[in-house]
Amino acid sequence: MKIPSRKALSPEQEDIVLEASMSEPVLITGPPGTGKTVIALYRTKALFSRSEQRIGVEPPRLVMHSRVLCRYTENAVADLGVPTNAISTWHSWLHAWWKAATGAAPPSIKPFHPDFDAMLEAAICQHSKFFWGHLVLDEGQDFAPGFYALLYRIRRQGIKAGVPVAPSLTVLADDNQRMNETDNSSIENIITELRIPEENRFELMTNFRNTREIAKFSSKFYSGLSTGIAKIPDGNGGDLPVLFQAASFEDEMDRIARHAKNYGRHHVGVFTSTDRIRVKVVEALEERLKDTPIGVHTYKSGRNGTGVEHLNFDQSSLVTVVNHQSCKGLEFDAVFIPQLQKYSFDAANATYFKMKFYVMCSRARTHLTLSFSGCDAENPPGVVSLLPASDEGYYRLQTA
Repeated sequence: MKIPSRKALSPEQEDIVLEASMSEPVLITGPPGTGKTVIALYRTKALFSRSEQRIGVEPPRLVMHSRVLCRYTENAVADLGVPTNAISTWHSWLHAWWKAATGAAPPSIKPFHPDFDAMLEAAICQHSKFFWGHLVLDEGQDFAPGFYALLYRIRRQGIKAGVPVAPSLTVLADDNQRMNETDNSSIENIITELRIPEENRFELMTNFRNTREIAKFSSKFYSGLSTGIAKIPDGNGGDLPVLFQAASFEDEMDRIARHAKNYGRHHVGVFTSTDRIRVKVVEALEERLKDTPIGVHTYKSGRNGTGVEHLNFDQSSLVTVVNHQSCKGLEFDAVFIPQLQKYSFDAANATYFKMKFYVMCSRARTHLTLSFSGCDAENPPGVVSLLPASDEGYYRLQTA
């Protein structure tokens, strides 16, 4: 990730860096492309500098949604002079925090689902053991309300006890970018559980990532929740997104490989619906690009996965293939979403489905292509039903 210089921040971004409280809970909201992760990084730097200057102030922790996002921001964190060990995933931070206080793993309802009620009961009587300093939580909508309730109660106990520096946190979130159907929080949940006053709530509303055409297309998946749709700066125009009706999977892969060759300096992101399709896409693109300088990188979570150390987000002439769950917070010059027919569309759960595609489409800076194969024009994938007609000017419909 290439972080903009402090001078390059917009006025609304600079206001947050300068004005947001260092000692109280702060909420920063904004649609895709408005710079929430950039602000999270600058916020972490400011808090880290503060911790170095004041005795008894713990260094901050930047907590990210996924290992891929941690890897994506790794170099930017180092460029700002913040130790790379100050960044971690939520699960790894929670486990380390709890184990440091109790000597044991946090209680859980099932794997990767902590029991926040049991944690609160254990922590409330010996709250000082659980002080964490200042957390900066990116993608805060993906953490459960019980987690925020737990942190608030521990913070509150510290204030009542008169500690010099009570633990606190900064949350960056977007109601419309939830990737999980459960274990998530609305903006209202976060405000309520953390008792965040109006003066500690900030909004980012200018999209600096997408072209106007990609932003307008992505807005067709907007689910209407509180964060809203960002404004696009004047002059940021480009090509219309493409909906490609391919004759076969091979045609879809040919198109991605052709783009990677024609735009040799692009970093291309490819998002897949399942791990099986991810593997198939990686193999197909490696074959098509084997005699070029363009690399194909991928990531798979789990013990038998391909680790994030194989991902390089500061290199051009590269294609990165990940499952759609891992794309949040990332951005690429071009994004391809192949095999649309493999996404299970349920009209009864259209809001969550729209959020998923809202996140994926808004990762693209200048080029966006969605494609499907094995379907005829009269029976397209379910996702197509969420789009306006092709003659309304939001995208170009192309066939093989």
